[in-house]
Amino acid sequence: MDSIARKKIEAEIAKLKAQLAGMSPPASAPGIPPSRTHAYRDLLDCSFDSRTGRVLKITGRIAHGWTAHRKTYCFSRTKSFDFKFDRKIKVRLQVFPRPGGLADALARPPEGGNLGSDFPKGGLKHSFRDGIFTAEVKLRVSPSEISWLLESSRGPLPPTGADGNYWNPCLLMWTNSGLRFPPSSWKNLVFESRGQMYELQLFIDIQPPPSVAPIYRVWSQFCCGGLPSLGRRR
Repeated sequence: MDSIARKKIEAEIAKLKAQLAGMSPPASAPGIPPSRTHAYRDLLDCSFDSRTGRVLKITGRIAHGWTAHRKTYCFSRTKSFDFKFDRKIKVRLQVFPRPGGLADALARPPEGGNLGSDFPKGGLKHSFRDGIFTAEVKLRVSPSEISWLLESSRGPLPPTGADGNYWNPCLLMWTNSGLRFPPSSWKNLVFESRGQMYELQLFIDIQPPPSVAPIYRVWSQFCCGGLPSLGRRR
């Protein structure tokens, strides 16, 4: 590389550094100090417990994702990802003011609230403080745990999987499209923050494996008329 080309590259690098140095920081959400806006990753983060892989951990950064929609201020995020047994999980977390609207008083997001008691034996833990909602939902339970859970849920034995574990009968209910969270006690969950009422909605849909139609191929050594699927002749 000659000296002229090297100088051009160095000039471009210096130009990019100057542009990055002059960039303004991202605008902060209403009511959130600017120093906190750069510290988050995804507004809705989902992961599994690395030890067992049966507990779904959910983190929703409510304060950072609080924004004005068409009719009201709210937080609304959805995330889909693959799960075992060819299933797909869809998580939706929403927080709305009650009553809703676009008034200036609703532009500030809720910082926390009392969401009720946990259900640790059933596999549900949650908290909402400092503008961040966290939840741990045990989707799968071991055979040693299933007897107590069946007594609590008073339901039939749920189906198992190839790993020998069961779907949690206390937290999941069967629908036409698969498994669904929450239990009945978690519907229309209302809490208070700074004198304003809010409603939190957390939904987890565990979709069934896709039904794949069999593929039939007829191979022929000679095809004088060409391949119809390609629309051309040999």
